[in-house]
Amino acid sequence: MRHHTCPSVSRFIALALSLSLAALPALASPERNEGAPGGPVSAQIEQARTLVDAPYLRTVLPLSAFAYLRIPNVWGLLGAPTGNMFDSAVQSAPYMDAVLAIRSGMLENILPELPQEWRSLAGLLLGQLHSPLEIAVMAPAQDAARPQLPELLISASLDRKDPAAVNALLASLVAQVPGLALQGPLGSDGNGLLLAAGLPIKVFFDAAQRRLFLGVTGLDGDSMPLSQRVAALQPTPNHPMHEVEKGLDKSGQGLFLWLAPAPLLQAAEGLGKAREVAMLRAFGAAQARYLALGMGGSGGKQRMKVVLDMPQIGLRSFLPAIHTDLPFLAAGNPETLLMLGLPGTEDLARLEGNLRSLMPPEGYQEYQAAKGQLPEILGLTAEQLLAAFGHELLVIHDQAGYYAALRLRDPAAYQTLLQQLVQHFGLKHETRELLGTTFHHLIFASRVEAGQALASTTTTPDATQVPTAPADPAQGIEQRLVDHPSHLYWIEDQGYLVFAEVPQVLMDRLYITSKVAVAPWLHQAQGVDPSGALLLASTRTSGVPQLMYEVNLWLLTYLGDLTGHPVDLFSLPSAHQLHLPDTGAYSVQITSSPDQLGLELVYESNPIEALMAVGGMQTLIATGVLAAVAIPAYMKAESHAQLHGAMTSLQALQGRLAEFRASKGRFPSASEVDTFLDQGDYPDNADLQLEPATGKMTIRFYGEDLDGKDELILTPVLDQGNLRWQCAGTLNAKHIPSELCPP
Repeated sequence: MRHHTCPSVSRFIALALSLSLAALPALASPERNEGAPGGPVSAQIEQARTLVDAPYLRTVLPLSAFAYLRIPNVWGLLGAPTGNMFDSAVQSAPYMDAVLAIRSGMLENILPELPQEWRSLAGLLLGQLHSPLEIAVMAPAQDAARPQLPELLISASLDRKDPAAVNALLASLVAQVPGLALQGPLGSDGNGLLLAAGLPIKVFFDAAQRRLFLGVTGLDGDSMPLSQRVAALQPTPNHPMHEVEKGLDKSGQGLFLWLAPAPLLQAAEGLGKAREVAMLRAFGAAQARYLALGMGGSGGKQRMKVVLDMPQIGLRSFLPAIHTDLPFLAAGNPETLLMLGLPGTEDLARLEGNLRSLMPPEGYQEYQAAKGQLPEILGLTAEQLLAAFGHELLVIHDQAGYYAALRLRDPAAYQTLLQQLVQHFGLKHETRELLGTTFHHLIFASRVEAGQALASTTTTPDATQVPTAPADPAQGIEQRLVDHPSHLYWIEDQGYLVFAEVPQVLMDRLYITSKVAVAPWLHQAQGVDPSGALLLASTRTSGVPQLMYEVNLWLLTYLGDLTGHPVDLFSLPSAHQLHLPDTGAYSVQITSSPDQLGLELVYESNPIEALMAVGGMQTLIATGVLAAVAIPAYMKAESHAQLHGAMTSLQALQGRLAEFRASKGRFPSASEVDTFLDQGDYPDNADLQLEPATGKMTIRFYGEDLDGKDELILTPVLDQGNLRWQCAGTLNAKHIPSELCPP
C-alpha cells in the first residue's frame, strides 16, 4: 500500500517553520518599474534599492524620549542583515533574486486570495511597508498649565513616492478600521490629518525619503504641522538608548523595546496614577536607568534578551551581585560549560537586612539560631564560608573530560572546613602525590557505616533509629548493591579546587599542556559576557550550522512554490563554499551583576537551534523537515538507494561464488549454503535463495515503486571455462546494473 503526505499537515508544519525562521539577512533589490495607481498591487511597488530600509527614528530620537519600540518589517524577518554566518549566502545575487521573486509572488498570487477585509492591511505589511515600524514616546512639556499627554511619534518608510498613492493607501485603511477617519488627505506639503475616535493624529509624508510619520501631541490646540516637528529632529548619536541597543540588536532590524522608568513614572504620576507610581517607586523602579528587551543580532550572534539596568536596591537587593573575572584555564577548547555565580559576604548582609525588615521577630531569631549552628558542623561561620569560596562554581567538559571547579579564595578556611567535615561525619580522607601534584581522595561511607559511626559519637538515647546491617544474609547482599560508599577526587590548580569522580580526569587535565582561558573563549567564541552571570550554560554543537542552512534553503524552496515563483537551488552556494563552521555556539544566561539583571539566549541564526543543541535534536528536526517537504519522494529515493545497495551486495556474492567454484570445482552444496551466506553480505531488503550445487540465485526485493515486478534470477553459466551470469525475472532492467549481468 502506498503512503502519501497529508497536504494540510505538510503546509501547517512548513508554515510553522517559516514563521520561526527569522534569521536571513537583508538583500539588495534590483530596479523595478513604477506602476500606475489602481493597477495590480505588485505593479504599484516603486523603485527601491533595498528590500528593507534601515530604521530612521532611532537616529534622531529626542533626549526627552522615554520609550522606543521597533517592530520588525515582515520582509526584514526573512531578509534583514544581522551579521550572522549566512550573510554571504543570502547577499549573493541568486539568493537576492529568489527572495524578490517570492515577494512579488506573494503580492500577485497570495494577496488576492485573502478575505477582502484583510487585503489592505496585508498589502501594507507585505508590499508597501519598506522598513521596521518605529514608535517613540516623548515626555510632555513640564511648564504646561495642566498635565498633558506624552507626545507620540510613529515612523516607517513606504515602497512608493507618490503622495496620491499614499492617500489611496490611507483611504483603504480607514475604510476597514472602525473609528478611524481621514480628516485631511495629504496636501502638497505632505501634511494630513487622521481622526481616531475623535483624537487628532497628524500625518506627514516625506516623498524624497519615502517616509511616513504619524504624530500625537498632548498640547491643546497645537496647530503646528507635523512636517515642522519632523524637521526639528536632530541626530542623537549618543542617545542613552544606543548603549543597550548595540548589545542586543546592532542590525537595527530586529524587535526592540527600550524604556526609561524615571520619566515614565513621572508622566504616569501627572496623569493621576500616583498610587501605582508610589508602589513602583518603593520597589526601586525610579532608580533604574532602563528596561530593554528584544530579539536581534549583535557580536556575530543572534540574541533574545531582556535586561534591567538598576542598582542593588528594592527587589534587586534580594539577589546577589556577581562580579567575576573568571581566570580559569580549561584543558584545550571547552565543549560545554555551566557556571553558577556564588554570593559574597556583602550579599549575605544585604539579604539579612531585608529579612530583618520583612520577617516577624521570632522568625528572624529562628534564622539566626540555625545560622549559629554552622560553626559546630562546618567549622566556619556563614560569613567565613562565603569568604572562602567564589565567585563562581564551574562544571566543564573539555579534552580532559567532565569535572567541576570551585574558586578558592581562603586556603586556610578551606583546610578548616575539610578537617571539620572529615571529623564530624566520619569521612575517610587520603592524599597521593602524582605528576608533581597532591591528589585528594574523600570517601563517603555507606548509610550503614555512617550510621554506625554516628552512633559511636552521639548521646542520642534512641539508638534504634541508627541504621544497622540486617541479620538476613540475602538482605545484606541486596543492601550492599544499593548502599555503597561514594568517592570524590580533587586537586588544587591555579586558585581552584578541581573535582572529578575519577582521578584519571584530573591526571589528563595535568597531562594536557594546551590551556584555553575560559573568559575569552566565552566572549569570542560563544558571544557572552560571564562577568555578572548568576547562572550560565554554554555549549558548542557540531552539524547545526549546516543543518540550519539546509532548512533555510528548504524554506526558500517552499515559499517559491507557494507563491508561484520556483527557486533554482542549483544557483545557490553550498555549505562548503560558504565555509560554514562545523560547530555552532549556544548559550543561556541569567545575569545579576552589581548594576544589571538580565536573561539572555544566544544562538547562531535561529532560536530553535538552542533546542537542537541538546543532543540528537538536529536529527529529529531534519527528519521532520524531510517529512514536511515530501514523504513520497523521500520514500522513493530511499527505495532506490536500497536497491543500489542490494545490487552491490549481489555483485560481492557473485565474486565469492566464483572464488568458491575456482577453488573447489563446484558450487556450495545443500549443507554449505547457509554457512556460505552467513559469512558474507547479502541484501537485507530482499529474500535471497541460493540453489545448492548450481549457484543459481533468486532474489525478491521489497520496495513501493516496484509495482509487484520485484523478482531477479541470476544464473551462472560456463562459457569457455569462464563464469558469467544471466539475468531473468520480472525486475525492471533500469534497476539492474550492467556489471551484474554483462552481455
